Amino acid sequence: MRLKWLIISLFSLGTSVSGQSYSVEQDYYTRFGHLTVSDGLPGNHITVIRQDTEKFQWIGTREGLTRFDGTRFHSFRHIPGDSTTVPSDYINDILISSTKQVFIATKQGLAVFLSETAGFQQVPTLYEDGYGLQDKHIRALANADDTHIWVETFDGTLHLLNTLSFKAEIWSHEAPTQPYYDYHALLQDTDSILWIGGRNMGPLKWEKGKITAIQTNPDNPLKKRDRDVAFFFEDSNKDFWMGGLDGLYQYQRDKDIFHKRMATSSYQMTESANGILWVATGKGFARIDKANQKITLFLASENDPSSIIHDHINCVSTDSDGNIWIGTSRGISILSPVQNLIHHYRHLAGLKKSLSHNHVSSFLEDHSGDLWIGTRGGGLNRFKSATSQFEIFDATTPNKSSISSNQVSALHQHEDATMWIGLWRGIGFNRFDPQKNQFQRFALDSTSLKKDWYAGIQSWGSDTLVVGFWGAEGIRLFHKKEKRWLPHNFRPVYHPTDHNLTKILATDTLVWLYQSGGIIRSFHLKTKQYSAYRSNAHNRNNHFHKIRSVSLPDFSILHQMVFHQGMTLFLTDKGLAGYDHQTDKFSFLNPRVFLKAAQRGDTLLLLSHHGIYDFDHRSQKIRKV
Repeated sequence: MRLKWLIISLFSLGTSVSGQSYSVEQDYYTRFGHLTVSDGLPGNHITVIRQDTEKFQWIGTREGLTRFDGTRFHSFRHIPGDSTTVPSDYINDILISSTKQVFIATKQGLAVFLSETAGFQQVPTLYEDGYGLQDKHIRALANADDTHIWVETFDGTLHLLNTLSFKAEIWSHEAPTQPYYDYHALLQDTDSILWIGGRNMGPLKWEKGKITAIQTNPDNPLKKRDRDVAFFFEDSNKDFWMGGLDGLYQYQRDKDIFHKRMATSSYQMTESANGILWVATGKGFARIDKANQKITLFLASENDPSSIIHDHINCVSTDSDGNIWIGTSRGISILSPVQNLIHHYRHLAGLKKSLSHNHVSSFLEDHSGDLWIGTRGGGLNRFKSATSQFEIFDATTPNKSSISSNQVSALHQHEDATMWIGLWRGIGFNRFDPQKNQFQRFALDSTSLKKDWYAGIQSWGSDTLVVGFWGAEGIRLFHKKEKRWLPHNFRPVYHPTDHNLTKILATDTLVWLYQSGGIIRSFHLKTKQYSAYRSNAHNRNNHFHKIRSVSLPDFSILHQMVFHQGMTLFLTDKGLAGYDHQTDKFSFLNPRVFLKAAQRGDTLLLLSHHGIYDFDHRSQKIRKV
């Protein structure tokens, strides 16, 4: 079974520099962690997130400043009359300077954090003879050099502030409007050009002491629509981006040409180490893959607590471990690359093309590479590789061509692509033609609900099915072409008649059966004889009941049986065991508990609570992937 990524394609928008379009897709399954006031945040409306050189996360909100060490929050509150505290609890920006200082921009002034005292030194807020700042409503900060930072204030003043003497040079420009918008843009690019923007202001460019405006034009598709900038960003390839209420743009600075990438309001951008761009927007969180010209959108869902916490994203940043920190109006969401190495597909209420039910009973990968999933309660699902969507077959509206029950217990596919579906309702099993999407029902005893409970279905040759029952007659043979049950001619000695089969696996010469009690049985297809095996820890008991004592763990639960490269593996709650078909010997391979196995070419992958491992059939050793 191959593992694939599921991304639902919705629509396309934007035009790239080369003229090709960026596709936009929605991801429903990526999982996010969350932090809110209930975890220790001073407020849920996040305005800025920055990581310092000691890996502390500094988080600004409209209700206060806090520092997160990965476990606990330490909040810093404004105390009226105390100049050693932060000037205001309304935080607009945080800057980690090139000299590792932490600057805090607030509505009532600028302060620098003093690590020795865990207090703050406030920067003078009255401009007197070149000393201090022109206005105390600080909007944005940016690094200039080792001894200077750029400071933007709401009155439309740009400051080049000396971080040692607090002396400043100033330049005036048009002021932003509507202070209840928190965003303000300030960035010094790799060419030492400073870019300035804000609400109804910009884009502006400071170069060699002069501020000039970049022209906007709502009627020209190669210009930015509005005079409004929430952020500037220069990525690792030196491509230049800016966002605002009028959308996300890629800007060719040498040609003064804009290319609109998204129409959604965009407030901040960051970049992962692998070159992926992440955008905070007013309608979800966006992932931009420039190499494949694809945008993936993540939206909040009331039905999925693992989705992003809110659709209005204010800010975004990347930490040193590659985690993406996303500040919203309802707290913080964290996207961990490690947590999402494996995608978790699940039923999402209200999303018709999600998995139909979370109780998954069986898997099957067909000849075309599509994945079929049987569920207990949601019928049959096909994960279509061509469209990356779930197609659902259920018994909501029963008819002759629909599946007979939503309780699926086993799946098997014949070489001609026909599927055989075991049901857990006592009503029989289905033959399914995937070309015609038609189901046909068969039963061992159509007059009763007692016998037709299916534990597994496997093929024996091209014409015969080996069918394992729960609560019926152990195993029976069914002729595929003639569509009838074959005579029950198995030898009765130690035949598991009227016992509950829970697992069945067919190989070329053997059918493996499991009921309970740590006893594994094999049925020899040619001789029609059964053999029983159990751990040699029960040697005396085994001898009395004519059970072979072998090198099996003394297990209680058998998670799965799988045939791989001439060996049958048994995944139990006490470790991994194997049977070599050539030597007719069992061996205890590893004490680690594996829950599931999947084939990937010549490799067998084993899933445990601690990760994914592969199995080398030659050395019979496992290795963590």
